[in-house]
Amino acid sequence: MDDLDLKIKQYYGNIRPDSNLIKELKDKITASENERENKWVPFRWKIILKFAAFIALFFTSTYFIYQFSSDNDSNQYYEYAKEIAYNHTKGLNAEYLTSSITELNHYMDKLDFSIINSEMIKDYTWSGARYCSVQGAIAAQIKLKDSKNNVCTLYEFKQNDENDLEKSQTYFIAGVKVMLWSDSGVIFGLAEDKN
Repeated sequence: MDDLDLKIKQYYGNIRPDSNLIKELKDKITASENERENKWVPFRWKIILKFAAFIALFFTSTYFIYQFSSDNDSNQYYEYAKEIAYNHTKGLNAEYLTSSITELNHYMDKLDFSIINSEMIKDYTWSGARYCSVQGAIAAQIKLKDSKNNVCTLYEFKQNDENDLEKSQTYFIAGVKVMLWSDSGVIFGLAEDKN
């Protein structure tokens, strides 16, 4: 070390700052840090809010894309199943008490189709029917009993378009199992309680 450096060290080494000056400097440093932290908090919340808005927009757009996708038939069948489950839970009695399909077609002449028996319900016992509607279409609500004597409800209504339901679809809605299929231009919906 040269002589000048040594003299500078000796001079400043012996000087002690005033305790008030040290306290004032510490207060300024603390205030500066608090100010920096206070600026960071709103900035951090802005980032979090932007991220939350992005997530909400993502899920909302995904929902609408799904709802209005080209798979509208599937959505329509789900709407059928929801209404069928709702009607089934009402447990309304049949107005026309007969097990004969011929008699039901005679009594229910306001239908724009003929009630038919599908291969999928050939082992069920028919006990009567009433008018109802499914998604605005007039329908026959038919009371059935399965092989275990459980009461089921069958809904038959005319299809609005030419596309047949290619395969049966099953939905579970509010404790009700709803199976949908089509045959000869008629949509069938079989509802039964699933506890």
